[in-house]
Amino acid sequence: MPYVIPYLISEREPVGHRLPDGEWDPAGAEDCVPCSVLMGLNALHPGIAPATKAEAEALRLAAGYTSQGATSIERIVAAAQKRYGIGAIAIVDDQFRNLWDALKPGHGAAIIGRPANLPAGHPIRQYLKTFTSFHCTYVQRRSSLTKVWFMDPMAPAGPGFQQGYWVRQADLSKFYVGAGAIFGIAQQ
Repeated sequence: MPYVIPYLISEREPVGHRLPDGEWDPAGAEDCVPCSVLMGLNALHPGIAPATKAEAEALRLAAGYTSQGATSIERIVAAAQKRYGIGAIAIVDDQFRNLWDALKPGHGAAIIGRPANLPAGHPIRQYLKTFTSFHCTYVQRRSSLTKVWFMDPMAPAGPGFQQGYWVRQADLSKFYVGAGAIFGIAQQ
């Protein structure tokens, strides 16, 4: 059964800019949670929100965060519920078994993981080779097979760039360390 694959929303910013509230947002990457949650919402309800970095920043601000620093899935999902009228089906804890049980075929999730839990050269680390902290990505489980479609907001956006790739359940279990927000996925 074909499911909607959302557009990749990259958290990369080549240049700094001023946010709508006037705060300066320097170049870099700092919005993995809002980018991943927006991908989840757009897989569930295509077009519910613009698939842009600017919209991810607006969602971050709507959740009460400044332009820099860590964010939580729970606060970003709560802000999305207010902003767009839809949210996650469930929030799961740090136990991988609970995530996998909730991530049934036809569902996606914004999940917190640690890329450094995987060996150097693993595809999950391709954009975060030396990063040792937490990172949020969007994943989809499309069938009963033990793999997910993995979309990393650290990937460059635009034509010619890979929008995602398959990751085995065993590797996802090594990556996963934190909360996950479960979303349905619309059928094409």
